[in-house]
Amino acid sequence: MNIFAENLMIMKFKHFIFLSFICGFILKGFSQQVVIQPDSLFKPTLEQVDSLKQLYPVVFSNKGCGRCTTAKDFFNKNQISYVNVNLGLPENRSLMYNVAKRAAGSKLRGIKYPVIIYKDSTHWGQSDLNTFLIKIQPIIESEVKLPVEK
Repeated sequence: MNIFAENLMIMKFKHFIFLSFICGFILKGFSQQVVIQPDSLFKPTLEQVDSLKQLYPVVFSNKGCGRCTTAKDFFNKNQISYVNVNLGLPENRSLMYNVAKRAAGSKLRGIKYPVIIYKDSTHWGQSDLNTFLIKIQPIIESEVKLPVEK
């Protein structure tokens, strides 16, 4: 790995640590994979979600949702770091709707959980979930690098 790539990875990692503590996130499974789950009181703003989606996929998921579990299992199985936003809070559901509506524009007729955003890609149920996950996997893997234990 060249020095530029190492420095970029370190900068992204430091940015991630900074965001995680500023936003009140809890880190889980740090040595293998980073899964960021907001605490039960965390209500992200649209600006925070827009910043996070540039680094990691953001998954708006609901407890008991089979499609949400499928998406999170996919990320876990492929060791892809992601941000999980719990839809248990009404504010988070409203935020999820705004994210999907912004991406879909007037085409939005309904939303299926989970809503997943990463950079400029947004999934709100308009296509098959597995097709979407397989499509973004190589993009995420080429950009999101996990910390390496020494």
